[in-house]
Amino acid sequence: MTGIDLGLSHFAIESNGKKTANPRYLKRAEKNLKRKQRQLSRKKKGSENRAKARLLVAKCHEKVANARADFQHKLSRTL
Repeated sequence: MTGIDLGLSHFAIESNGKKTANPRYLKRAEKNLKRKQRQLSRKKKGSENRAKARLLVAKCHEKVANARADFQHKLSRTL
């Protein structure tokens, strides 16, 4: 048995003192996401190019979500 404390500076701290770093996926992807959202905001509503840009923004968000889920899954399997 082990106790786990979830925190802000570290993702998890186990009762034996082992610390797991908090990966900041959104911070890493922020630049790309910011650029894609800016491009989306410039498109005319209802246009085909806006639909394409919207999909690119959604893809960026999905990539971050998948990376988070992957990290949590791998961490839970090691615990």
